[in-house]
Amino acid sequence: MKSAPTPTAAQTTAAAKQIREALETLRGDIKTIDARIAEIEQEKQALRAAPLSLEDWSAYLKAHIERMGGDYGTVHMSSMLRLRPYETPQNEMGWSSFETEAGEMLFYAPDLDRLFAPAEMVKALCLMFPDELTRAFMERFQARYGDRWGNGDAVPVAERRAMIQRLDSELETLEGQRAGRASEVQEITRSVAG
Repeated sequence: MKSAPTPTAAQTTAAAKQIREALETLRGDIKTIDARIAEIEQEKQALRAAPLSLEDWSAYLKAHIERMGGDYGTVHMSSMLRLRPYETPQNEMGWSSFETEAGEMLFYAPDLDRLFAPAEMVKALCLMFPDELTRAFMERFQARYGDRWGNGDAVPVAERRAMIQRLDSELETLEGQRAGRASEVQEITRSVAG
């Protein structure tokens, strides 16, 4: 069996040059990909940092109002069913606890009274009328300060979300390409080191 011929110095030099060029190309690709990844991150940061239009801000106001309404009465309502050492829970009281035989109302529910305390009423209004509260606030705010708000040319949040989604998709593709190039560099380096 014949052994493979030993490469000449010229062949070895040519092969080394090809390997060097391949590594340079791959590392150049990685550098280009890294630069685009950094640009994408800056673009995303700029989209998130840009001020909102008054219209977009009003959507966040409404979400806040709805969140406040969602908190209404949670503590007081649940405490009406908990047994306390000094009082019978509302769900265990008999009819006679609420009305006399003559039909007089005896209703007493301290937790229910707290539900209608002034501090809780704001939450109750937020629960029952989030659209109306948002609209009333925004009409007044717009009339008094709308011109001073500015940002009328701001990119709408919905459009920003779509832009970020496209950027994230591109970012995912680039990260895959970068991982592929880095893997090729490692394979070449390992095979040369041998």
